[in-house]
Amino acid sequence: MKAADRTSNERIVESIAILTRQVANDLGGFGNYVDPAARSSTDIRGGLITVCRELLRLRRKLVRMRKPYVRGQASRV
Repeated sequence: MKAADRTSNERIVESIAILTRQVANDLGGFGNYVDPAARSSTDIRGGLITVCRELLRLRRKLVRMRKPYVRGQASRV
């Protein structure tokens, strides 16, 4: 992986972490209001579920990639 790609990935991951904290704080601030808001046209809950599913899908891909990656690294040692 090129250094620019690695930096870009690090920035994306950092952005995801920051946005996740911000969303968690926003949801915490709404308290019980989130449930009525989730039924509105903005569909907060549906968006959260979609994001969660995408992160789970990405996590599964990374887990599948780990064994061949580690095996390749170990063969170079």
